[in-house]
Amino acid sequence: MYIEIDGLNTYYEQDGEGENILFLHGFKGGCFSFKGAFEKLKKNYKVTSLNFWGFDNNLSDTLKRTFNVSDFAQNVLLFLQKLNITKTHIICHSFGGRVAIYLAANHPEIVDKLILIDSAGIKPRRSIKYRLKIFKFKLLKFLVKLKILDKSRLDKYGSKDYLSLPENLRQTFKNVVNENLISYAKKIIAPTLIIWGKYDYDTPLYMAKKLNKKIRNCGLVVFEAGHYSYLEKFNEFIITVKYFLEYQEK
Repeated sequence: MYIEIDGLNTYYEQDGEGENILFLHGFKGGCFSFKGAFEKLKKNYKVTSLNFWGFDNNLSDTLKRTFNVSDFAQNVLLFLQKLNITKTHIICHSFGGRVAIYLAANHPEIVDKLILIDSAGIKPRRSIKYRLKIFKFKLLKFLVKLKILDKSRLDKYGSKDYLSLPENLRQTFKNVVNENLISYAKKIIAPTLIIWGKYDYDTPLYMAKKLNKKIRNCGLVVFEAGHYSYLEKFNEFIITVKYFLEYQEK
């Protein structure tokens, strides 16, 4: 299904009845990333899976301007309003976690329960080797600006995700990955479950532990898995999610 959000043609899938669940996918994924969970949970919930704008899955429109996390969050808020969803559980992975953290912190009235899976948003620890690489890149960039070196000398710098993007999306990528959301995590009041892969090297486990300390009403479950823990341990993931969503404090 398609809907227009802020001038952008936006793809989403929706099914089921009951309390709302919103799925927010990771950076290289799409609404199809949560297909398995979508099918399982639609039996007891009204599930909605949004496809983010830009990136490379060609379902929703690409971005017409540079975005940061707050822009993505604002568009998700508009999306929910257009669908008349006033309160929802959110299940999100990686990049989707950035958007969900921002939403839960700034619009607590919207978020019922929050499930963060291998979420991005925490500033990573940086080694001396990494810092030296950044220094070298900045020096080369300065020399390119002075036209001492050719721009092609910069091509090998940047992550695989960054280099795979078209030029018009690279600044959005930089905006997003450089934003540390730990101050927003402190503001979250929604009951929160953190699900993480023990062997996640994209968003290492120390990030989950940091989030767990900052979010006041929060629990942490660690699977023997990597960055896509919800796919690698799918059955355990579904059991855990169902228990968390159905649990009522006495």
